[in-house]
Amino acid sequence: MTVIAIEGNSTTGVEQGILPGDSTTDVADLSLDFEIETPSVYLSEPTLARLLVVEARTEGQALTAAIVADGVATTLTSTISTTVGTKARVEVPIAITGVIFAVRLSATALTKRIEVSAIELDFPEGARERELASAFRKLLA
Repeated sequence: MTVIAIEGNSTTGVEQGILPGDSTTDVADLSLDFEIETPSVYLSEPTLARLLVVEARTEGQALTAAIVADGVATTLTSTISTTVGTKARVEVPIAITGVIFAVRLSATALTKRIEVSAIELDFPEGARERELASAFRKLLA
């Protein structure tokens, strides 16, 4: 079950004065840092996050992922990277427990344009259902 999911237009490393284009080498003469963080999601009870899924086109460059649970960032040992010219879903198994979750992706010294089109954080089946049932009980009380 996906509780955190961000989808939409691509996020690209574009510096002021550089126009986005079709080329994957727009920023070849630059070295850009990149960081994004999803909005936090609040669960009603401590829950184990089990899988991070990122859909991206990194052009062979590595993105570092961190899970922010209850205000504490845990940097994952696996990086997010795709083959040059391909967009792919990268799945990273995790085991982090918390109540408030966010996902942070970062990279340093990017020299090629990247695209991040989806970030998902999955929890065991039933976590969201328990949260919704609790919310309904509160509404009916």
